Amino acid sequence: MRDDIEAWIQTQPLNDAQKKALMQDARATQRTLLVDLNDKAALQKAGEGFGASFNCGMMQFPEYSDFSKFAGKIEAMTANTRQRAERYMRYNAARSGSSTRSPDGDTCEP
Repeated sequence: MRDDIEAWIQTQPLNDAQKKALMQDARATQRTLLVDLNDKAALQKAGEGFGASFNCGMMQFPEYSDFSKFAGKIEAMTANTRQRAERYMRYNAARSGSSTRSPDGDTCEP
């Protein structure tokens, strides 16, 4: 994960569990820029990582919309250059039409 995103998360007025949930989301988002777009299994795993981070966010934020706003900011910071934005769009295109089962239980990373 990028240091600038981690530093931004640490400045937010949130509890430790919420910051950990955002760090998990940032790692999942960063993986979209690194995954092999021709490897269906790797794409599936990246999608499952997003699912786990969203599930964790729902557990840690009383209002999911609050988590969603932070996740949107992380997404914008991750894709903050033309090259990164294009790569993120290619990831989303590669995942288009695929599905990921919503995870059960506590999916928050330690």
